[in-house]
Amino acid sequence: MSPFVTSASLAPFVARLHQAIALLLLLLLAACYGGNSGLPDPPAPAVTAPTITVQPNSRITDEGVAVTFSVQATGSGTLTYQWLRDDNDVPGATQASYTLSAPAASDNGSLWKVRISNEGGSITSSTLLLTVNIANAGIPIIDTEPQSQTVTAGSNASFSVTASSSTPLSYQWQRNGSDVAGATSATYSLMPAEESDSASVWNVIVTNASGSVSSANATLTVNPGIVSAPTIQTHPVSQTVATNSIVTFTVTASGSPAPTFQWQRDGIDIPGATASQYATGFVDINDSGSAWRVIVSNSAGSVASNIATLTVQPPSPAATAVVAVVAGVLNQSSVADGTPGSFKYPAGMSVDAGGNLFVADLLGRTIRRISSAGSVSTLAGLTDNGGANDGDNSTARFNLPAGIALDAAGTIYVSDIGNHNIRTISPGGSISTIAGGITGTSAAGYVDGAAGVARFKTPWGIAVDSSGTVYVADTGNHVIRMINSAGMVSTLAGVAGSPGAVDGTDTNARFKSPTGIVIGTDGNLYVADQGNNTIRKVTTAGNVSTLAGAAGIRGNADGTASDARFSSPTGLCTDNAGNLYISDTSNHLIRKITPSGEVSTVAGNSGASHIVLGVGGTLNQPIGITINNSSSTIYTTGESAVLSITP
Repeated sequence: MSPFVTSASLAPFVARLHQAIALLLLLLLAACYGGNSGLPDPPAPAVTAPTITVQPNSRITDEGVAVTFSVQATGSGTLTYQWLRDDNDVPGATQASYTLSAPAASDNGSLWKVRISNEGGSITSSTLLLTVNIANAGIPIIDTEPQSQTVTAGSNASFSVTASSSTPLSYQWQRNGSDVAGATSATYSLMPAEESDSASVWNVIVTNASGSVSSANATLTVNPGIVSAPTIQTHPVSQTVATNSIVTFTVTASGSPAPTFQWQRDGIDIPGATASQYATGFVDINDSGSAWRVIVSNSAGSVASNIATLTVQPPSPAATAVVAVVAGVLNQSSVADGTPGSFKYPAGMSVDAGGNLFVADLLGRTIRRISSAGSVSTLAGLTDNGGANDGDNSTARFNLPAGIALDAAGTIYVSDIGNHNIRTISPGGSISTIAGGITGTSAAGYVDGAAGVARFKTPWGIAVDSSGTVYVADTGNHVIRMINSAGMVSTLAGVAGSPGAVDGTDTNARFKSPTGIVIGTDGNLYVADQGNNTIRKVTTAGNVSTLAGAAGIRGNADGTASDARFSSPTGLCTDNAGNLYISDTSNHLIRKITPSGEVSTVAGNSGASHIVLGVGGTLNQPIGITINNSSSTIYTTGESAVLSITP
C-alpha cells in the first residue's frame, strides 16, 4: 500500500460511495413502480369461512338450574353467532355461548345448535339435546276421587277425577275392571244410564311418564225411571217404487223404558225385523199393494203405527231389438284370435270410423281388435301375463285393462285398473304410461300433479276430447279426474275417499264408485255413478247434477229422468243426436236417455239373466258399450262375447 493512502483516508470516500449506490437503487425502484413509496401494494389477505374447532355438547341439568351451551370456532374477520332451538332462532342468543337461566319441564328434550357466520360463509354446529330432570317427578297424585252416584233410569251419570303431576297426564276409565273404549278424559259420562247399569263399578287409571295410579272405585246405582207407554213421533210413509227396488220404512218413537219394535207385512210379523228401520229385499209387481206397519212396545204398553202402502210400478215393456254375436263364443272364457275368436272377459270397448272395434279383455289382460269383417286379433299385451311394462306390442303388459277410448288420430287410451294407471297405444303400436304408477297394486292412491307423480285407484271409465284432454272415472277414489295435454292430473269433481250422492260444484259434489264416462255432443261429461244407481252430468267447470235415477234406489223403470230407475249402471256411450246409451248391468238391459231426459229400454229383459239371440233377445250383465254412428249399431258384452244390438 502506498504510504500516502491509508484506511483512514479512504473512509470518507467509501461512505459517499455507499450513499450514491443507495440513491441509485431508489431511483431505479421509483422508475419501475412509481408512487411515493416506490413499492408495490401487498396482496389482500385470504378470506376463510368459519370452522368449528369445538362442537357444543348435549347437556343434562335439573329443573331451574342454569345451563350453558358453548362453541369454539375460527375464521377470518369477525365471527357472528345465532343459537337455534328446535330449528328456530333464539332472540338475543348471538354469542359464542348461551345460558338458559332457568330450564323448565317444557325445555326437556329440546334440540339446540348454533349457526356461525362471517363474510366468507356460514356453518352450523351439530345438534345437542337438552335433558331437564324434573323436580319431584313421580307417579300422578289423585286429588279428587270419582264419587259413587245414584241416578234415575234415562238420565245421565257422570264421573270425574282430578290429579296432579309435573308431566302430562292421560286417563282410561274402567267399568267392572275393563277398559271403556274412548273414555280417555278426566270426566266420563254415561248417556243415558239404564237400569242394567245399576251396581256397576267405575274407576279411572291415571298415567304419566313415571307410571300409573288407579282411583278409588265408584258405584253407580240406577233407580227405575218414570214408566211411560210408547208414543210415535214419525210414522212410516207409503211409497211408490220401480220393480227391483229396495224399500226402506222408518219410524221414530219414544217411551220409558226404551221401546222395542216389530215390523209387520199385511199384519204378520217379519222375523228379525226388530229395529226402528226396515229395508225390504228387491220388490216386484207382486209386492204392489202390500201393507206395512210396526208395533212399538215397552213394559207400559204397545202402539201400532199407521199403515204404509207399497206400490210397485210394472217393469218396462220388453224391447224388440235384434241381439247377435259379433265375436267370441257365448260362455267360452278363453283367448283365441281369428273368426269368431274368443275372449276371457271383454269389458270397455270403442269403435273407429272404419267400423273396427277395440276391446279391453280385462281377465285376458290384453287389448283386442275386431275388424269390421269380424276377425279378432290381439293388439297389445300377452294373455294371462299381467304386468306394467311399456314398449311395443310384443313386450308391453297390462294388468286388468278395463276402459278404452279412441282419439281422432287413432291413439287408443286404456284405463289399467290392475296397475292403477292410464296407458296409450300409438297408431304405430307403441305402449306408454301417461299417468299413474307402474308398480301394480302398490301404485294405488290419490295424488294430483305431474303424470309420474299422480296416483289413481282402480280407474275404470275413460274418455278423450278433441284437445287431447283425458277424463277418467277414478272408481276407487270416488272422483272424476282429468289429464291435460301437458300430462298434469287434477280432480274435476268429487272428494277422494268420500263416497256420496251430492250434486254441486267440484269438491262439494260426491260420487260413489263412478265407472263409465263419456263426452256428450254438448261437450259435457256423463257418468255412470254405479254405486248410486244414477247417471250424472258434469260440466267442464266441474258442476255436477243428477241426470236420471234416484241415489241409493235400485230399480227398473222407464219414464222421465227423475222417475227412471237403474241397477248398477256401468258403461256409457252417445250417438250423434245426443242420445245416451247405458249398460244397465244388474237389470240386464241397455237403456237410452234422450236429450230431453226421457228414459227408455233399448234391449234386454230385466227378468232374464242369460243371453238369448234374435229379435227381442236378452242380455246377461252387459258391461262395455259403444255405438257405430254410421250404422246405429250398438255393441255390448256378456257371457265372454261381444254382441251387437240393432234397434
